[in-house]
Amino acid sequence: MTRVSHGLPMAPYGIAYRRVRRLPLHRLPLAPAYWQNRYAFLPRPSVDALHFFNGICVAKIPWVSSIEMEFPRYFGRVPRAARAEAFERMASEDCRLLLPLSEAARRHLLRRTDDRWLAAVEKKTTVFAGGVRVPDRALATRDARSASSSPPFTIGFVGRLFWHKGGPAVLEAVERLRARGADVRLVVVSDLSPKSHIIEVDASEVARMRDRLRTTPWIEYHADLPNEEVLVRMAGCDVFAFPTFDESLGWVAIEAIALGLPTVTTNVFAIPEIVANGVEGIAIELPLDQDGRWRGITDLNPAPRPTYAETHRVLVEGCAAAFERLLDDPELRRKMGDAGRRKFVGRFDEPTAATRLAELFRGALP
Repeated sequence: MTRVSHGLPMAPYGIAYRRVRRLPLHRLPLAPAYWQNRYAFLPRPSVDALHFFNGICVAKIPWVSSIEMEFPRYFGRVPRAARAEAFERMASEDCRLLLPLSEAARRHLLRRTDDRWLAAVEKKTTVFAGGVRVPDRALATRDARSASSSPPFTIGFVGRLFWHKGGPAVLEAVERLRARGADVRLVVVSDLSPKSHIIEVDASEVARMRDRLRTTPWIEYHADLPNEEVLVRMAGCDVFAFPTFDESLGWVAIEAIALGLPTVTTNVFAIPEIVANGVEGIAIELPLDQDGRWRGITDLNPAPRPTYAETHRVLVEGCAAAFERLLDDPELRRKMGDAGRRKFVGRFDEPTAATRLAELFRGALP
């Protein structure tokens, strides 16, 4: 694994992780996401504590949960009794730590916690994103690229959800720069997944985009690669593009700053905690709701809402301006890349994250 919120290398701290399995007995008809993330064990696992990702534990055993965004995981209507059960378990003595991956996720959780449970839940809630490991090959590739001043200027984009992550805007912005005479190349890693809660693209558009990416001579396109190979391709770029419409955290942005890549992104949810505008990269401002999510998300926000097409135009303009600025200013690229690397080492590097998690465990678990 290269991205983890738990299961970090904890042996130096006298902590061992063991995988515990349960029978998949879920009550599927109502709120399936909640029941799938509700953990009951019989018999009791022979461990000192349990650490979940987005999970609620109803067994009488000390437990911890890392939290991506929505917690408990409802994703739709949920019976009142199930909601009450989840918050009662979060407030109970058995729940020792709740670890949202970002300050944005922490605010999201506490805003939705009823007053009768809020004090108990808040005191055990601490932000902890986890750790990322960057392969030596990728770091060596990055060092070689940084030492070279030769063209072309190369922009990287990685994301399965091509439309959700703003891929079309990146492509159009690069085309605009090339039309002005700039020698700009694009590296894309995406299987062009067409469906998300942001947009659903039909099969014919996916086919057209795949053909375009494969046949355009200044684009290096990969539908899929092992994670290490993705990081090596990213490391060979000058700038990373991640103008996403919605994210729970943004692991790929963490990987980008780990490589010292200035990152062009948006201001949604937790992204500003990773890439501060003007420091580790350039953020394109989108209209946000009270949770810091794009206000165009249909299921969350009433009309009038910005449309995907309208926001796409904002992203094209923002990406083109940011790419041009970074193309013309190598020193700015270096400063932003160095700032990103410092943030990564201080917060997201695997040894740093393991030390922090050990401290949290020692303070909360028997």
